[in-house]
Amino acid sequence: GVVDAVFSRSTGLSAEAILAFVQQLCAVSRAEVSKSLTSLRGRDGVADGSQPRVFSLQKLVEVADWNMPVRGRVVWQAVWRELSEHFATVGVHENLQLGLYAIDSLRQLSFKFLHKAE
Repeated sequence: GVVDAVFSRSTGLSAEAILAFVQQLCAVSRAEVSKSLTSLRGRDGVADGSQPRVFSLQKLVEVADWNMPVRGRVVWQAVWRELSEHFATVGVHENLQLGLYAIDSLRQLSFKFLHKAE
């Protein structure tokens, strides 16, 4: 759909634009994670059983996957710095499910990068 095209077409962005795109997507993801924590606790501070929002976290994985093969080393290094910091931060989230999702995503992306043909 149209929303998916925004992310899949990120491969056509300039070096500056992809870095800004990833930084802003990380910011949206941080807001989702923060909101998830609030909603998980509910108004009375007790967990309500809601699932954490991971839409932007998923999109970060997709954007990384699409951009990894088309970005030069210098650009990818800047993008990776943003991504890895965000995934590592979410990885220690007090919601175990969310933390494990982030760590698994970081692991998968790292594995893909290490097996990327130069």
